[in-house]
Parts: sequence; structure tokens; C-alpha cells
Amino acid sequence: MNTPVNSVPSHFLSDFANTPEVDENMVHNYIPAQPTRLVVADGHPVTIKGIENILSSEPTLELVETSTNAEDTLAALLQHQPELLLLDIDLPGRDPLSLLSDIAHNFPRVKTILFAVSIDDNQISKAIQLGVRGMLLKSAQPPLITQCLRRIQSGGQWLERKAVQSALEKILRRQLEIEKISQTLTPRELEVAILVAKGLSNKIVSQEIHISEGSIKTYLYRIYAKLNIKNRVELTLNLQERDLL
Repeated sequence: MNTPVNSVPSHFLSDFANTPEVDENMVHNYIPAQPTRLVVADGHPVTIKGIENILSSEPTLELVETSTNAEDTLAALLQHQPELLLLDIDLPGRDPLSLLSDIAHNFPRVKTILFAVSIDDNQISKAIQLGVRGMLLKSAQPPLITQCLRRIQSGGQWLERKAVQSALEKILRRQLEIEKISQTLTPRELEVAILVAKGLSNKIVSQEIHISEGSIKTYLYRIYAKLNIKNRVELTLNLQERDLL
């Protein structure tokens, strides 16, 4: 099982946090040897039609398929193996973060750009942890959509700072707290602490990480002692204060 603490490399956060304003010369001068294949997944046919119109005059991007639900999107990725995916965060059929996790696991070469009317801090944090390369608001003007796709096509990232600044600050705070608490707890103790603080019983935690219930009790005894707390409620509050839940 993967550790529940999803840390993000500091250089990755830096790339996002310091994404410069669009260099139109770089964007327009980048010409790939072959058109970059793109799948557009959006629950609104009108939006898809608009994207099709925008891309019709863009020779470096090839729209290979569109889809309106999660199942068809996964099928399109499997069939076409595109380089880019423009993904509606409210796409019908699946929880968006669950869908992103599947895409990251099964199609690691696909560069995903989230397309949303709005996006909350938690979604942004999780999306970045899952490797999303860009986030674009649906209120963006057509030229920005093209510039976003071309920037990511050429190896860059794209975030609209006004939409994600607070989420990036939260991720950085969480990263700092992980580093601080890791000086007190071992990686296994931290894993147990987070699972217990999420409300899982000792039995379920033992099954999740494949150790005995007795070992879970021993870990909790050590965790309580190291953090100077007495019970699960205090553990939950402690980790919440650290933005680790």
C-alpha cells in the first residue's frame, strides 16, 4: 500500500508557483515534428464543439477523440494513447480525483489539463499530487486555451495563479509539516497515525498495511508518547492542525 502522505517534490511546486506569464514567441514558435494528439473530455457537448472550433486552426494539435463521460474517456486514452488530455473536472461517471488517479496510474505519459468552471483548494492539491500539468478555467478566452495547450505540449505547466494561489500555499505548508513531523515519527508511525486519525479501527489499519493488530497498538503507544497526546481525538486534532488530513 502506498503511504497516505502524498508529498510533492519541491521543484514541482516551484515550477507551478513560478510559472511566468505566457511567452507568446516561445508558444507560437514551438513546432513539433508531428501534431500532438489530444483527447477532450467534457460533459457538455456545447463546450466540446467550442474546443473543436478553437483547435480547427491549430495545426500542431490533433484532436483524435472527444468524450462526454469517464468510461468513454478511459477507452479513448487506451485506444489513441494521446499526449494531452483536456479533462472537465465535473465529467459525469466518476469522482474526478478517482478518475485522475486511474489516469495517472494507467496512462503515465498523458499530460492532463483540468478544465473547470471553478476548483477548490482540496481538488487542486490532490490534482497536483496526481501529476496534473495544468488547470484552466472555462472562463478563459479562446487564445488562452490554445496557449495553455501549446505550453504543456512543449513541456511546460500552466496554472492560473488567481485560481490556485491559496491551494499552493496549503500544499507548501503541508510539505513543511510532513518534514517537521518526520523528525519525530518514523514513516511507519506517521502512516499509522494518519490512518487512525481518519477514523479507521485498529483492525482495518492492520489489514491496510499488513501488520498485526497488536503492532498497531504498539505503534499508537509510541505515537501518543512522542506527540504528547492521550487518545485518538487528540491525534486527529494534532494532524488536522498540521494540514495532514
